[in-house]
Amino acid sequence: MAAVDQVHGMRRFISLIVFCAALTGCAGTPFSWESARKVKLGMTTKQVVEIMGQPTSATWRDNDTQVYVWVDSNAFTGVKSFSVHFTNRKATSVPPIPDGY
Repeated sequence: MAAVDQVHGMRRFISLIVFCAALTGCAGTPFSWESARKVKLGMTTKQVVEIMGQPTSATWRDNDTQVYVWVDSNAFTGVKSFSVHFTNRKATSVPPIPDGY
């Protein structure tokens, strides 16, 4: 009986570890390259956020340039990032997304 309890206890422990690993395996703001391709120069910060979701970070580079960065980290698919520069709340720098992505 004690051996059966140990096996059940071990299974629960392993299940808990797998569950926690799955939760910590994802971070950032999930986004798709398809969505990122929709972002165009001249779009407002609001329009870009509607397409991409809230950025992982938003920082000021100069007095008038803000950089929004989206990072999607997943234990199964790896890490991808996308950034847009805004001046006066309009996109002024949008990286091209290759077709293979």
